[in-house]
Amino acid sequence: APCSALQPASNPQPVAVSPQPTTVNPQSGSAPPGPAAGGSPTATETGAMNWASTMANEHNKTYNGLCLSFVFRAYQVAGVNLRPEVSVRIGADTYPLDIWGYLKGRTGAGTPPAGALVFFEPKTGSASYRRDYSHVALSLGGGRLVSTADGVNESYTHYETMAQHDYSRYLGWWLPA
Repeated sequence: APCSALQPASNPQPVAVSPQPTTVNPQSGSAPPGPAAGGSPTATETGAMNWASTMANEHNKTYNGLCLSFVFRAYQVAGVNLRPEVSVRIGADTYPLDIWGYLKGRTGAGTPPAGALVFFEPKTGSASYRRDYSHVALSLGGGRLVSTADGVNESYTHYETMAQHDYSRYLGWWLPA
C-alpha cells in the first residue's frame, strides 16, 4: 500500500524527554530498545523512539499511510525539526524515496542503529513500482522497527523487524546530524 506524502507540519512545543528508553518489545512490551551502532542512543533519539513506541503500544491509527510524517513527528516531539536536514524541497507530494540521498548526517546500509530512520523502496521489477509505495520506519536497534500501517502486515502503528519488510527493498538508514 502507498505511503502518503509528508503532511504539513504543525508547530507543537517539544516535550521533555528522558535519556532512558521506554520499556518496549515488539512481542511483549517488556525489553528496552537495543543500543545504537557505536554507542547508546542520544536523548533526542530516545525521545523519538519513546514517542513512536507509545504510538505502537496504543496501536494508533493517526499516521496510517503517513510514514514520512510519522518519523518527522517523532523527532519533532523530541525537539528536533528534521526538515532542515534534508537538502531537497519537501512538499505535499514528497515521499520517502524522494528524500533518500538528500540527507545531512550519517547514513549506512547495515543494521540500522537505534533512532535511525530506515528507508525502503518497492522491489524493482514489480508491476506496482511507484515512489508512493516507498516507506520509512524508525529503528529501535537490533533490526527492530516501529512502522506505520502499510496495508501489508498491519492496519495501525506497530512493531516489526527488518525481515518483515520482504515486500520492499531496503535502501539504508539515516541518523540526523
